[in-house]
Amino acid sequence: MKINQKNWGHPVKVEARNETIVKMYRKYFSQSLPKGRQYWTIGGQCADTNGQIIEGCELYHLLSERIITADQFHSVEVNKDIYEINSKIKDVRWYHNDFYQAMVESDNVDNFNPAVINFDSLFMPKNGTEYLGKLLNFLTNIKIANVMVVANFILQSRYLSSSNEKAIELLSGVPSICYALEKGWKLHKESYTYEGTGGTSTVMGTIILVNRSQ
Repeated sequence: MKINQKNWGHPVKVEARNETIVKMYRKYFSQSLPKGRQYWTIGGQCADTNGQIIEGCELYHLLSERIITADQFHSVEVNKDIYEINSKIKDVRWYHNDFYQAMVESDNVDNFNPAVINFDSLFMPKNGTEYLGKLLNFLTNIKIANVMVVANFILQSRYLSSSNEKAIELLSGVPSICYALEKGWKLHKESYTYEGTGGTSTVMGTIILVNRSQ
C-alpha cells in the first residue's frame, strides 16, 4: 500500500466504521472509551503529505464522534512511508510494527489497556481467523476484560471468494478461538458486509467479538 493510494475517508468505509465500531461499542459499553483505556487499530494513512489529518479517516471519524480522545488512539502500520507521514500528527501513538507484535511489546512495558481492537486485515477468512485466534489468545491470557474486537476480512477479491458465514464456520476450527469463547468471549450474532473502497470488486466482511467479563 502506497501513500495516497486509498481513500481512507470514503463514505463506505466511514459507514462501515460507524456500524461496526461506533454503534457496537455504544451498544455493549458506553458512549465513549473510559479514561485510561485505548483504541488499537491498523489505521492506514491518517495524514496528508503536509501532516494534516485526512477528513474522514479513522482518527478523524472517531474524534468527530467523541468516542475517543487523540491520546487513546494507537495505530499500527507495517508500511514505513505511511507510518512516517502519520507520525506528523502529534498526541497520537503510532507504531511501525506487526499488529500483534506491537500489542505484545506494549504489554511488556505495561502500556496496554485496550477497550477496542480494530483488526482491519487484508486477509481472507482462513488466514484471518488464524491471526485473530492469536490475538484473542493473547488477550485472554493477560485477562483483558470489557473489550471489543472488530475483525475485518476480505470476502471477495478477483477470483477469490468467501463469506462471513464461512469465516464464522472457520472460527470453530481454531483452538485458540474456542479457548477464548470458553473463557467468556461472545460472538456478536450479526455480521456486516460492505464493498471495498479501492475501485475494485473487493468485498469486505466484519465479525465482532466482545468480552464483558469482570
